[in-house]
Amino acid sequence: VSMQTAAQQVATGEITRATRSVTLDGVVVNEGEVIGLVNGRLSSANLALTAVLDDVLAGMGLEDREIVSLYYGQDITEAEAEEVVAHIENAYPDVEIELLPGGQPHYFYILGAE
Repeated sequence: VSMQTAAQQVATGEITRATRSVTLDGVVVNEGEVIGLVNGRLSSANLALTAVLDDVLAGMGLEDREIVSLYYGQDITEAEAEEVVAHIENAYPDVEIELLPGGQPHYFYILGAE
């Protein structure tokens, strides 16, 4: 498998908070809402992080993936991140989840799935 092919097989997800109100890619976002991106495209906006997470996971095609790397940001505690892991495990019991402290600013979670 070439590196380019391997890179195309990785799906990415990002979860952050909207800093302004906008409509993008058909998604209406209000300032302060949690937003989700799949492979760099805005996919959802909601006040509830779990609703956005579910949308991002579905958009990443998690049912067809084997492993997910979940990087949690500097403003997320390990306990909060472990709750997200439990949520993913409940929805996708066949997927292995690797939890890593990403320490990234601005993004609550960054996900990579293979």
